[in-house]
Amino acid sequence: MSDAVNPPTLPPHLTLRAEFASRTQDTRPGAQGTSERPITREERNTQGGAGTQQTPGGGAAPQGPQSCGDTLMSQLPFLAIMIAIFYFLLIRPQQKQEKARREMLSAIQKGDRVVTASGIHGRIAQLDEQTVSLNLDVEGKIRVTFDRAAIARVVRDAEAEGKGKAGGS
Repeated sequence: MSDAVNPPTLPPHLTLRAEFASRTQDTRPGAQGTSERPITREERNTQGGAGTQQTPGGGAAPQGPQSCGDTLMSQLPFLAIMIAIFYFLLIRPQQKQEKARREMLSAIQKGDRVVTASGIHGRIAQLDEQTVSLNLDVEGKIRVTFDRAAIARVVRDAEAEGKGKAGGS
């Protein structure tokens, strides 16, 4: 029998890590880390490896990427500007249009000339809370009922006379 002690064998998952570490080491002449064994975390932390900078007091100051809070705070003004742009270019004009439409629909009266969303011109003969009856001819023989929301615009008498004169000349 021999008196030599056999070194303990590593479990398979640690053996693969050791093989991988030995294959990934830099073997160029003069390169750091060309030793036989891989550097442990403790050794790496005590060496002050990449990402640290020596301060005048001798300690190491981190010099890596900013923390998540710093990044968010630097992007917050840009986010606020984008929200303001969307509000003033998209939301506010749409609210103004909707308000003007509600006012127009609440201000219509019997006898007003209107144009529906489908393009039908007529004069209001009867108004309800939800519906509007339009006379489509001058005598009032043809009457059609629409939802109040179907009215696209109110035609003022000056517009109607101006178009009538321009078309008849």
